[in-house]
Amino acid sequence: EGSPDAAARPPIAAVLPAVEALFQFVHDHCVVDLPEVKTPFGRKLWEFVARKLLFNFECSSENAIADLLQFEVKMRQLGLIKECDRDMWKNAEDKKAAALYERHLEALDELRNILLQDISTLVPVADETEPGCITEAHREMLLKGQKFKEIPPHLARQMSQSIRQDPNSFKLPEMKVSPGAKKLVELLRRVGAEVVQACAAGEQKVAGVASQTARYLLDLFIMLRPFVADMRMNPRLAGIFHTDILYVAHMTDLMPYNFGATLSQKEVEYVLFLDSKQKMVELEEQHFVPMVLGQREEIQFAMKTLELGPGISRDGPYGTAEAALHTASQKVNFALQGLAVALPECEMLRLAPIIVGAMLHELKKKLFAMRRISSNDVPSVVALLKTALNMVRQAYAGIKLPAGRATMSAVQLEAFFAREIQLWWLLTMATDLLGEDFSSFLQKRRKITKVLKREEAIKLMYLSWEDLSLAPEDAWKILSGE
Repeated sequence: EGSPDAAARPPIAAVLPAVEALFQFVHDHCVVDLPEVKTPFGRKLWEFVARKLLFNFECSSENAIADLLQFEVKMRQLGLIKECDRDMWKNAEDKKAAALYERHLEALDELRNILLQDISTLVPVADETEPGCITEAHREMLLKGQKFKEIPPHLARQMSQSIRQDPNSFKLPEMKVSPGAKKLVELLRRVGAEVVQACAAGEQKVAGVASQTARYLLDLFIMLRPFVADMRMNPRLAGIFHTDILYVAHMTDLMPYNFGATLSQKEVEYVLFLDSKQKMVELEEQHFVPMVLGQREEIQFAMKTLELGPGISRDGPYGTAEAALHTASQKVNFALQGLAVALPECEMLRLAPIIVGAMLHELKKKLFAMRRISSNDVPSVVALLKTALNMVRQAYAGIKLPAGRATMSAVQLEAFFAREIQLWWLLTMATDLLGEDFSSFLQKRRKITKVLKREEAIKLMYLSWEDLSLAPEDAWKILSGE
């Protein structure tokens, strides 16, 4: 009897040639060449030898598995065992699955330790540098219908169809992620390679263990990542969390395409993690969205002390309003600059209008809530509007949006703001028209009727004209051609 300690066992390859020679001798000299005699005799001998080999020799390595498979094939060819007599193979596969599970436990522990660390450094990622991503060259090949070995034909068709419908699908923009997210994706890719290897060897149990480990890794990330630090009032941490989710979701989406070339359609399910992606979407709703809404509430609260109305030109009311704008602007910059640490440009273009929109929406409410103001107060209101718009321009400059702004003219920048920020044209037009006479409104009738609603245009006229010899309602009919 040998030692059951795996470290002390010699490799099974050292003894298999001798065992094979023994069975060949039995076949040639000791067994009558009749199936009803040969197979039961071989089976009895096989049970004893298989038990001893598995107990005394190391047989869980990939080379040992291959040697055992070849050995069993030869024994079946000799007629000493049947197809169903695969004790050694099954036992070795069980041991390999168990050994793989132990290694995966170590991977889970490694990921847990990284996730619990402070996020002091970030890792840049992008399509062109990230393994397994679809590069621009790949996208062009897919759109042209060209084939390449990395992606099976049926998956390539699905991918090319998705890219035609949405040019940004399967695209990973340049951004930064936490070390924990980067490590998770590395481990998932390692597990994906193990799934492919196990399926190629017919080791479905090993493939199942690898697939389950991938789910454990994703679940661990989902469980720990939101609670590494309090991100509710910290846009920087929330932005990193957002990019982590985008990155991990993107890479899990690509796994069937990365590893599906040699897998059957059923085996592709080993690297398909739709349930985990849904959980990550829910994480976004639970943790990132509340942070964005919280920042908007902070900005709106700062704007509460801004009051526009009669007497705004006096030092006290004007100073209070200007201070409110500066406080709100600081909160806007705090949110945008924190998010910009990790987020890609496309996400900043989506989120920046939501953040600055909180300040501009409150300003619009204050503007159209005024009943009447004197001509002395109009310049102060216009100055506050211009200040707010300049603050937004500076906030975008602080996060280097839009890209290429250094080469853009002032007209191009204004067109960008008008396109991206919902209230930009309205407040710009209010700044230009407030305090002007009807002739100024008439000169800009096209823009007014395109940008302003009827009640908004009429309100600006009421605020601008002390002499209402022409009623604003009648003026609107002239402007709109009603």
